[in-house]
Amino acid sequence: MKSFIGILFILFLASGMAHGQEAPLFHSSFEEQAFASGDPIQILLASDDQVDHNKYSAYRDEIEQLVLKLKNKHRGDKSIALIEKAFYYTHRKSLDWYENYVTLSDLLQDGKYDCLTGTALYAIILSELGVDYSIYEFDFHVFLVASVNGDSVLLESTDPYYGFVNRSDEISEHINQYLTGEVSPQNSNVPVGSNGHQYSSHINNRITLNELAGLQYFNLAINAFNQGEVELASSLLNKANLLYPSQRIKEIQKVFANR
Repeated sequence: MKSFIGILFILFLASGMAHGQEAPLFHSSFEEQAFASGDPIQILLASDDQVDHNKYSAYRDEIEQLVLKLKNKHRGDKSIALIEKAFYYTHRKSLDWYENYVTLSDLLQDGKYDCLTGTALYAIILSELGVDYSIYEFDFHVFLVASVNGDSVLLESTDPYYGFVNRSDEISEHINQYLTGEVSPQNSNVPVGSNGHQYSSHINNRITLNELAGLQYFNLAINAFNQGEVELASSLLNKANLLYPSQRIKEIQKVFANR
């Protein structure tokens, strides 16, 4: 059975052909295949036009080796201790320095990360470890909360020292800071799509890894637009909307159309 994203991709492509769309939506056959597959990891990596099947396989191997080391240290264990080890070991091993508007391939290749790509890597690792999680999306930030044995753990990828939070009151406080706007775009760790646009309402969603991949395309679109690459920005935003047709993305589409 075709994946949901794959079906959306086929419908979107057919719509473009029906309207005589000339410019290709995808920068490579690998990216096109990633969307058709509906695999969020492949989609996240395919956003980089330098990633092909060979690089994708190498990156997947890197992730699998990371997960294997964690599994070997906690055989069959799904506990707070496993998540804590996963957080600090991954940060020390893979997340070197923070930079805006990077991709998952930038993280795996050079250690550059932002809140989105750091959260994506943790989500992938937790999935491989069989740990449930929720990704939280706010106006200018994302992080995840894992659940194990009835307990919750917040993983803040942009804080290598205190980003593992397992006290329920501290988790609630951290979430409420973004719900109430106490953390502004100026002092949040890494902005998600910060282009100066004020959204019509505060964003507070729990999203999937596929939708997070959509936000990565959204960020790349914002960056391209700010660099004056309007056609590229429009293409990236179309792909973001295909993955995650959210209010945020639709608002920015209107901004692009009016410039």
